[in-house]
Amino acid sequence: MLELARAHDVAVVGGDTSASPRGWIVNVTLLGEAVRAPVLRSTAKPGDLVAVTGALGRAAAGLAVLERGAAPAGVAAGELDDVKTAHLRPTPRVSEGQWLAGAGGVTAMIDLSDGLATDLGHLCEESRVGAGVEVDRLPLHAGARAVAAALGADPRPGRPAAARITSSW
Repeated sequence: MLELARAHDVAVVGGDTSASPRGWIVNVTLLGEAVRAPVLRSTAKPGDLVAVTGALGRAAAGLAVLERGAAPAGVAAGELDDVKTAHLRPTPRVSEGQWLAGAGGVTAMIDLSDGLATDLGHLCEESRVGAGVEVDRLPLHAGARAVAAALGADPRPGRPAAARITSSW
């Protein structure tokens, strides 16, 4: 946490951890000031293009490997380490978000910490729009593809790829 905070000029000034019958609880609160008007998830419009800033699926593949408890056969050690790290130590795309917010023409934004399908759903709900998707155009990370193949799974179920906002509610 400290390494990531330093990378984004964030001061960690306190915190709270607790134990519970089900394990640890970690609470994090972040306070800050916006340097410009924020781009919200509630302002998408019909006709908008939905875009992502990188290949998808690394963290989900890492979670699948960690939940399995053993490395799936046929996946290179480097790919396994990469997907597990993506799940355990996610890297926020702060600079990409800042660039997009200042670029003009971007009407809505959301992070994809819950996955593209879930978070696109949140964006559509908040903006009161729908989205059509082209699943075959999903930019999947090579490690996600490798883990899915080794586990006999489809790396993209329910995860829309190329999408366009289609209508208002």
